[in-house]
Amino acid sequence: MSRWVGGSERLVRELFGEAVREYEERGDESELHVVVIDEIDAAFRRRGGAGEGEGGVARDSTVNQMLGILDGVKELENVLVIGMTNSPELLDKALLRNGRLEVKIEIPKPDDEGRRDIAKIAFRTLRDSGRLSKPVEAFIYGDGVFRWWSSTGVRGWRRGRDLTKHTKGMTGADIKAVVRSAVSFALERGASASGLGVAKALLHADPTLDVVILESSSTIGSSFLSWPPSTRFISPSFYSNPFTSPDLNQISPINDVGPSAYLSSLPPSPSHPPPLDTQHPTGPEYAAYLTSLASAPLNPSTPHHTLLSHVTFSTPVLSINPLPLPTPTSKPAFKLLLSPPKNSSTPTSLYARYVIYAGGEYRHPYLPPFTLNRSDACLHYSDIKSWGGEGDWVIVGAGEAGVDAACNIHEAGGVGGGTITVIDKNKGSGGEEVGKRDVAEDPSTTLTPRTRMRLRRAIEGGGRINVIRGFTCTDVGIGEDGSYTATLVNGGGEGREVRADNRIVMATGFKVGGSEGCVLNGICEYDGEGRPVLDEGCDESKRTKGVFVVGPMVKHKAEKGCEHEGGGEQEEAQDVIFCFIYKFRTRFALVAGEIISRLVLDYHVCQDTGEIDEEGRNKLMDVEDMMEVYKDKGMLVTDLSKAVCGEVTSCGKSC
Repeated sequence: MSRWVGGSERLVRELFGEAVREYEERGDESELHVVVIDEIDAAFRRRGGAGEGEGGVARDSTVNQMLGILDGVKELENVLVIGMTNSPELLDKALLRNGRLEVKIEIPKPDDEGRRDIAKIAFRTLRDSGRLSKPVEAFIYGDGVFRWWSSTGVRGWRRGRDLTKHTKGMTGADIKAVVRSAVSFALERGASASGLGVAKALLHADPTLDVVILESSSTIGSSFLSWPPSTRFISPSFYSNPFTSPDLNQISPINDVGPSAYLSSLPPSPSHPPPLDTQHPTGPEYAAYLTSLASAPLNPSTPHHTLLSHVTFSTPVLSINPLPLPTPTSKPAFKLLLSPPKNSSTPTSLYARYVIYAGGEYRHPYLPPFTLNRSDACLHYSDIKSWGGEGDWVIVGAGEAGVDAACNIHEAGGVGGGTITVIDKNKGSGGEEVGKRDVAEDPSTTLTPRTRMRLRRAIEGGGRINVIRGFTCTDVGIGEDGSYTATLVNGGGEGREVRADNRIVMATGFKVGGSEGCVLNGICEYDGEGRPVLDEGCDESKRTKGVFVVGPMVKHKAEKGCEHEGGGEQEEAQDVIFCFIYKFRTRFALVAGEIISRLVLDYHVCQDTGEIDEEGRNKLMDVEDMMEVYKDKGMLVTDLSKAVCGEVTSCGKSC
């Protein structure tokens, strides 16, 4: 419907315009035109409805226009009109007469087999990425029987649950909604680098705090466990550093040797071979480091008090709900709705004074809108479980993930002589390298030296990597020969198509804001990149006080100006992006210190004198000591302008 007078009638005429012109030119030789109108009752309701005013008059006129086309003076023999509605009783009866929309087909809710077929489509991405459990996969795609291995090595066969019984009465949309929820639950990561890191800072400053780490999976660092075996950390890890600088991938300066030293200390065994490269750990290796750190005592005097003792596994968070404040001076508090425990259908609740979101970005892969319903033709970088596979590959995105994918495929040696094509939307010029780094650029926004070195080595060593510059991918599909295709367009409107033997890899990044199932929706505002808008002083949500965010999604704007002698002033504020572990760990102590300081003001201030009691003063001193430890190890950033200059800005100085 159009808001302009006569606009709706014009849209109806245009809907059939191409069919009318072709029939006038070719007559009975013209092609059949199929016009599908979803929710047809919205535009062609019964005429003469009472109380609808001018809107009803416009709708009546639209119905008249449709009737005129369906049985006008000139018949249209090359048009098939299909209207879909859940409310046929709302349609104008004249539309349903013989010669118009005369054939009525009722599509009931799917039966058991229909729901299973729908589930096969809905679960396809999870299955292909290896994230679908064996019982569910066996029932949907097989006979319901799956093989299992017990912890003692006993093998056997089991039958999975009959999912059709649990989905009886559901429509296709209902089943897809269940799948979306399942994906959201399965990827919620609390006990990972950021969650464990900020919890360690909190408990070091105040071991008496009631800290609960909610982890939706059954393991520590489960997002790292999902990495393909050949994918490694970009930022290097170093051990045996005589200058006592922390490992770049270390999450705490307290009782933490870092991943490289931990991995190097592991005794080799058939089940645990020594790491090949401790400088750049794999995902599973880093998860092993986190598990070791979480299992270690927080203090030698309390051997049973570990980070692990604060973790609640298999507990996805469904929502974060601020509680109503009884008085203007009341402090914010929250009710967290948790998924039902095993053998129950009732969600449980957890009440918290403060909430820290450490879910990360890996569970929120961003895919362009044109990939909707194209999971058969493409998959996101984070869904890849192995870089094997012969033939040609196409990778959309020439950022860190895209080039990493290209190099991993090349190094795996499984391309079978085919090419690896990387689509870079940036134009570049001459022999300019992909992701070439300007001296003033943050490594968070361009390729790191290691990745550029791998790319250069791959190109020089085999010539299989081909980079197409200045083109944007606008569609993906499957060709008639079964190959996968990516449609590209450049800034001048020139189009081209590239093919691959494997599904198109979408290295298109991650986006938290607006992602389905993200518990921050409604709790945080988002910027244009989908990152939460946070207070620069303590990474607290600007929309909901009492909710803090830690991890790679944190981003701020640096203050303008730089006071270095001879450095001049920065022309504009710059982004400070905390996407690497060595960056986002610098905010753990800040968040922990802010929360403990507020708790002191809440519970240790004398109502009569307004003074902080002795216990409160001691806690504040412990916070200062904790922050000093983090500062000494370079794990605390409070001045964002120095964070920018530390990456070497236009002032050319290092803070």
